[in-house]
Amino acid sequence: YYVRHIPTEIVSLEQMAMQIADANSITYADIRAVWEAIISLVIKTLRYGNRVELSELGTFSLKIKSTSPIKDNHKILNSQIKFNGISFTPSAYLLKSMKGLDFQKKSTHPTSDFSGAQRQEQIMSLFLKNRFIYTKQCSQINNCSNSTSTSDLKSLVKQKLIEKTGSGNRVLYCLPARSM
Repeated sequence: YYVRHIPTEIVSLEQMAMQIADANSITYADIRAVWEAIISLVIKTLRYGNRVELSELGTFSLKIKSTSPIKDNHKILNSQIKFNGISFTPSAYLLKSMKGLDFQKKSTHPTSDFSGAQRQEQIMSLFLKNRFIYTKQCSQINNCSNSTSTSDLKSLVKQKLIEKTGSGNRVLYCLPARSM
């Protein structure tokens, strides 16, 4: 057997922007605008063949490979070079901040000890600290599958206790406008 990391959730840029906006006086739109500008500059910088270092995060650089064996380094043709991805090297700060992580075995099939009503009550309690919540958060606090949480969230939407925004893997739930 081999151990592997199973992420508890994938946190999107939208989710991080909302968390930053909730915790600061910066608006979600401002955060998104800065991120979009950074992303655009990262792409532009990489396309010029440069590396991009984002201080405490790490460095991005291009990966290339040859399409055929090169016998003479003075006769390399553009057609013999192919883009092969982007490399990310984490900074020393990022690596250091991961030291001392505590790992635990996770069940591949979570089972909740809560009834449907108790799970929904737990979900509603998330709104005491969060403006928006995600399916994965509900699964975590209730120790249940994403499909069970989705079912609970759909029930709360149907009861008009919460509202759903977004679609696919970008779904957020919030209190109705009158409740905020």
